[in-house]
Amino acid sequence: MKNSCRLLALAIALPSAFASQMALAQGTAAPVDLRFYGHLHLSTDYLNDGNAGGLNVASNASRLGFHANHRVSDTLEIIAQMEKQVDFAEGRGTWGARDTVVGLRGEWGTIRVGHYQSPTMAMLSSIEEFRDRVGDGRNLMVSGLYNFDRRLRSGVHYESVNMNGLVVRVHYGTTESFAATTDNEDDVLNASVTYQHGNWTVAGGYQRDSRFDNIDATGMRFTAMYSGDGWRLAGLYQTSESSHADGLSQSVDMTGYGVTGRYQLSSDYWLRAQVFHRTFNVSSALYDGDSTGFAVGIDRNLSSQATLYLMTVFANNGSETVGHINQAGHGKSLMLELGEDPFAISAGIIFRF
Repeated sequence: MKNSCRLLALAIALPSAFASQMALAQGTAAPVDLRFYGHLHLSTDYLNDGNAGGLNVASNASRLGFHANHRVSDTLEIIAQMEKQVDFAEGRGTWGARDTVVGLRGEWGTIRVGHYQSPTMAMLSSIEEFRDRVGDGRNLMVSGLYNFDRRLRSGVHYESVNMNGLVVRVHYGTTESFAATTDNEDDVLNASVTYQHGNWTVAGGYQRDSRFDNIDATGMRFTAMYSGDGWRLAGLYQTSESSHADGLSQSVDMTGYGVTGRYQLSSDYWLRAQVFHRTFNVSSALYDGDSTGFAVGIDRNLSSQATLYLMTVFANNGSETVGHINQAGHGKSLMLELGEDPFAISAGIIFRF
């Protein structure tokens, strides 16, 4: 019996000892740093489409995910990320719906391959006061072809190192379809330049979006932000247009701008507000439309990881327009008719870990 135990112990020990010797001979590899995280965001909302309203529960882009880092050498690191969006209100979720990439980071910058947020999407996120809540700025700044706020499929994303406050990002989405492409006719090119100096951060971005049926959409976005002691003020301006390559169909352009801000009332309370406006113009001059959204709210920080909030949002639409208040990130979407003015009151909790 003793001999059997000794043989079993030897059988277990020999592979481990051999692996240790191999590691010493080849150089011990750095461990993989794996971090699991979550952003759980639930809200109870009264949503009114301008005619009738009701009580709802929304998941507000709640997600789970992990980051993985593996240092190959002193100058090269492998990075990976995968996020799963979880709808706690409906009891469902999808892996890979959000940032899902593998990449390399070195002295020359970071390159990511996969499904990742575009540089201009990051620009709006950086100044947003109500991201993934009712009143999210994307409700008005995104419409159909005019979408600077996308995660590009099958993309290659490059981010430079910080060069005295200057960071350059370039993102190429090879195709927006789920199939292989042989012509890249539905590709997207997106880029931004960000400069930070003192309390100021300014950025400019560009997107060229090719679509099927010879439709092209191009546009630019600019942001500026000033951070003070216990307050922040930011602004955004964007312009975009679409046209058919044949030049025969009418062109459409959209102009949008927004102002966002926050103020620290005390160590635990923050007041937040923002307003966004957009205008559509059609070359035929038969249609012109404006939409404006207003949002204001107060946050109560329970800790560095938990926040309670109460807020309200209202949209004013022209007679021929539809401007949403909760279509982006919130998890529930109101069906609106032309010219309706929706509003909402929302109470929520955000838990980050």
